[in-house]
Amino acid sequence: SQSPYVLKRLGLVAGNDKGDLMLDKVGTRAEALTLFISMQGEQDEARAVDYSYPFTDIPDWFHWCAGYGVFRSYTSGISATKFGSFDTVTPEQYMTFTLKALDYKCGEDFTWDRSLDKAIEIGLCTRAQANAWKNGQFRRQEIMEISYLALNTKVKGSNSTLTDKLIAKGKITTEQARQESLTFSLSIRHSRNRTMRLRLPAPMCRTAAMSCTVRQTTAS
Repeated sequence: SQSPYVLKRLGLVAGNDKGDLMLDKVGTRAEALTLFISMQGEQDEARAVDYSYPFTDIPDWFHWCAGYGVFRSYTSGISATKFGSFDTVTPEQYMTFTLKALDYKCGEDFTWDRSLDKAIEIGLCTRAQANAWKNGQFRRQEIMEISYLALNTKVKGSNSTLTDKLIAKGKITTEQARQESLTFSLSIRHSRNRTMRLRLPAPMCRTAAMSCTVRQTTAS
């Protein structure tokens, strides 16, 4: 699957110090929270303040994510003093993060142990994909595959996708989204000061008479 490399080109994942995405490595809770914050477009906010945390098992590279995750109540530890940084993350746990990135609330819109069912319900994945994640290996490869699928999934109560959310925060550009064939929306302002949001799959932007770039240029 090319999904991880799309995330890398978008700047959402970086890999190790050699740029290796380590796709065959089993994902950990620390890695899952780090990618979740990235998919939220909140890396800068997380690094801006040295948030405190009560955990004693936090590796240096994870320090900024751990504090921010606790501050935003995105996650909790496995005990009062342990986050479980090196513990294996399950498909249900990572899908819970992913649904939160799409503005769904755990305990209100879904329960963490049924997060895969919720993902199927909203069209993020198929039953076959969910079963494969649950019954097979759940590595960094699969974690990034879920993240990629989320980019083309609508945010709760909206016609906008997670890609739109990242574009709005300035984390990726419409040109990047177009190049990676992601689905996103365009705001087109008309002469009567009305704004129409047009949701286009990126491949259409490449083949339509007016491309995404042209539409952006002509919008006032």
